[in-house]
Amino acid sequence: MNEPPVVKVFITKDGVQYFFWCPFCNSFHRHGAVSAGHRIAHCNHLSNSPYLFGGYILKEYTQKELRELGLPIDYYKKRKKK
Repeated sequence: MNEPPVVKVFITKDGVQYFFWCPFCNSFHRHGAVSAGHRIAHCNHLSNSPYLFGGYILKEYTQKELRELGLPIDYYKKRKKK
């Protein structure tokens, strides 16, 4: 059995959700940012997405990757733990 693909995600400014652009659905997928890891795909069943059967692994962009993409690092700070 093949491992689910890894999808790099952004975290919302409030630290509540992960999100990424899905090239198969042409829309954003959002998931709760409790922890990264395996998720079931939100792909539209008509999209022929390879994510439909087995989902994907969410992995946050690192600070280095965000800098390399030219994105503002301070926007993606994680929420503070209580």
